[in-house]
Amino acid sequence: MLPAPGVLKREVEQLVGDGTGVHKYAIDHVYELMIERAGQLKLRFKGSREHAKRETMIMLTVQTMNVIHSGYHRISL
Repeated sequence: MLPAPGVLKREVEQLVGDGTGVHKYAIDHVYELMIERAGQLKLRFKGSREHAKRETMIMLTVQTMNVIHSGYHRISL
């Protein structure tokens, strides 16, 4: 039995936060934007949970760092 998607989200956010030093709220914001865009494009992932976790972690790290380095520091709460 696979854990709920929220469990994967928390694990990935924790790993990205630990690796980048970025606050959880910023990572969560970027993650939500990624999820929204993937839904708009009707993207789906085929593969194991671990593969999905690894790919999500990499993409979230890249996108989070792009946001941070582009000067986008104001995130509405």
